[in-house]
Amino acid sequence: DSRHGAREIYFSRVGCCGDADADGYAACAGDCDDRNPDRNPGQAELCDGLDTDCDGVLPVDEQDLDADGVMACDDDCDDTDALIYGGAPEINDGRDNQCPGSADYGVTDELSGVAGFPGVVDKDTYSWTPQAGATLYEVARSDAPDFSVGCTTTTTDQSQWVDGENPSAFAVFYYLVRPIAPHVGSWGLTGWGAERTLTCP
Repeated sequence: DSRHGAREIYFSRVGCCGDADADGYAACAGDCDDRNPDRNPGQAELCDGLDTDCDGVLPVDEQDLDADGVMACDDDCDDTDALIYGGAPEINDGRDNQCPGSADYGVTDELSGVAGFPGVVDKDTYSWTPQAGATLYEVARSDAPDFSVGCTTTTTDQSQWVDGENPSAFAVFYYLVRPIAPHVGSWGLTGWGAERTLTCP
């Protein structure tokens, strides 16, 4: 019985004061997770959603208050709105869903994804990625890449438009598209980062 009792005391001491993750901190010395060497009283807080320094307090910027899967410390510039974070898809809500540092930050309701003529057989159909919430689109076509010459527009409630006209020999048509209902969206950014504006009739 005395041998069995000594063995129980021995295991009890290991469970309390051992350093299972070999980070230099024992559980009874403040290590709140002795299975993770990156969590102990000597660690600085990391942007990981965990109480890294074991002080019992999770910083507000690591709490993901709007439950969008992105924390404020990890590029969520509005942690009260689940539709706004760094790299968020733009939806037709009259707001910029991006954050500073995102590729399209600074313009509102611009289309995301690819637009063009993907069809191998039907080469007259200009199509784009639909935008959530958008009910109407405006397509602009021009003879010049800056849309200053021969610019015309048309509207459609589809995410594609069939252009039955072909450019003349050695000429090129250029296209842009944006949502216009329920909110008028941006034509996007130019190559130098300014918002694109058109003067089509």
